[in-house]
Amino acid sequence: MKRIIKNSAIVLSLILLVLVAMIFRPIMNLEPKDCGKLTGEIITLKAHQGSKDITFRVKGDQRRFYINRGLEQGLIEEELIEATTNTKSLIYYADHWTPLDPKSIVRHVAHIEVDGTALFSEFKENPTLSSTYP
Repeated sequence: MKRIIKNSAIVLSLILLVLVAMIFRPIMNLEPKDCGKLTGEIITLKAHQGSKDITFRVKGDQRRFYINRGLEQGLIEEELIEATTNTKSLIYYADHWTPLDPKSIVRHVAHIEVDGTALFSEFKENPTLSSTYP
């Protein structure tokens, strides 16, 4: 009986360790091949002073998108709203799963482009993708 309890505790500890690692893994060094892609009209764009994130929704899509620490990276809410109003935007987002968001409703934005101009990009090379990545 003690052996069963001990083995169960070890297995549960390993499962917990894997879950914690999945929750806290950083999103960094993204490339277009690591991302999902969406084209659509950005609506309800908002900057959050506390977290410094910029969040938005895309018309016809239930997911929420965010630019992590967008205000710290020099993005300005009003300029983004002006650039994305009544136009289609190309959005690349991190394509990963986490136990904190099992339905993948909230997506980390890696790149936003409007009319061939990158408004924001975490990609190291080729910041304008519309001509290279259909």
